[in-house]
Amino acid sequence: MHDATFERLWGDPHPVGALSWKEIARLGEPGVRVPRLADLLELSATTKVPLVLDQKDAAAGAAAARLVERVGPEHTAFCGATEGLLDIRRMLPHATIFCNDSGLRTPDLRVLGRDATAVLQPALARAVARPGAGAARRSGSR
Repeated sequence: MHDATFERLWGDPHPVGALSWKEIARLGEPGVRVPRLADLLELSATTKVPLVLDQKDAAAGAAAARLVERVGPEHTAFCGATEGLLDIRRMLPHATIFCNDSGLRTPDLRVLGRDATAVLQPALARAVARPGAGAARRSGSR
């Protein structure tokens, strides 16, 4: 569930963590219910339509990663909070992870994985060390 409550999609103001699955399963209308992640992962694997799981909580991200690991990660990617992404990277070293931070700061390279970090870290260090590199970009000149 992307939202903190069921209000926007299901008309229920309760926080996601406050309801049992039995209560969640009754939300909506017949034929239009809150799906379980396992069902979405199965549908994704069958149809080859990718899923991007945006986790905002490290515990929820880890639980999703465990489920993805059982079902198969071929059509699943993750994005969201850095701490959760770090856990996911440790659990699923080859997972696809999108860095969707809205700021302009460099993402935590550990999220990218060992191979990417080995390549990117020296390049980023060189870019940051260049005198005037940031000022030239900000002014629009090259």
